[in-house]
Amino acid sequence: MLRSAAMVVMLLAGGAAFGAQQPRSKSASHRWLRLMAVGRQVPYEGVQTIEMRFAGRRTTATARVAQSRCATRTKILSPAHMRGMEILERGGRRLVRRPGGTHWSAGLGSIPPEPRRLLRNYRVSIQGTAETAGRGATIGAISSRASGKLVRRIWLDSEKGVVLRAEHYNWEGRLVYSTEFQEIDYAVTLDEEEFETGKLPVRGPRTVPVEVPEAELRKPSYVPAGFRLIGRPCSVRTKRGNAIHLRYGDGLNVISVFIRKLEPDDDRKKPAPPRATDEPFSAIVQHVKGDYRVTVIGDISPAELRRMADSLD
Repeated sequence: MLRSAAMVVMLLAGGAAFGAQQPRSKSASHRWLRLMAVGRQVPYEGVQTIEMRFAGRRTTATARVAQSRCATRTKILSPAHMRGMEILERGGRRLVRRPGGTHWSAGLGSIPPEPRRLLRNYRVSIQGTAETAGRGATIGAISSRASGKLVRRIWLDSEKGVVLRAEHYNWEGRLVYSTEFQEIDYAVTLDEEEFETGKLPVRGPRTVPVEVPEAELRKPSYVPAGFRLIGRPCSVRTKRGNAIHLRYGDGLNVISVFIRKLEPDDDRKKPAPPRATDEPFSAIVQHVKGDYRVTVIGDISPAELRRMADSLD
């Protein structure tokens, strides 16, 4: 149950990420990205099907998804063991309430794509039109310029700009999850209180921006092609102490790097997480370098993540 729930959270986060930075060029790909950015501000409510594929299995969930002008709310309808789970994405944070839960778990929200950087690292091609959820959609495919592999295929409401259907392919070019609206209503009147946490407490790791002189900031000396450091370094509280969190983006994907100084009782030989046979979202690499444990998470080749972890200055 927990893995399925976690995957739904990550999946929806990826879908909610397409944000508001708008390029000025009038090429077809720029216009398509601009339309998507407009859709991020369009209120709606609808029923969405989510399909996840991992370890040779296929899991399907349905959810009622609503978007106001400043937040997205997702309520899982099925399968039964996940029914009642809620996800709020707003203000740079993602809040999750488990079925029957008495609190919200907080985490970092998604980072909107950067259209200009995205177009430097990816090719966007328009592949025609189709009907989805009773709406006309324009289909766009996003492929890596480096590998040529397809990474996203998106059906965009041709009038509203809302993502009606999306396919996500991993670094090996395999389809790992997809979402599709079965119905969507743009005329619905939304209750803004539904986008609040109510009286339930919010719990989770505290993320605090930190001021670290550039000369003292430990960071990987190797960064995969196309990625750059985005945002400010943050201090994240973990069970074993505080870690510095760095994020690198290529306009579409984000790599998270967590760097924590080892405590005297830390097990330096702690084994890394086993690699799944069909990892659906992000690979995780852990590495001990000197007095630090480095954890790197990203939707790119695990070999690239290992090289990044091993390059800590």
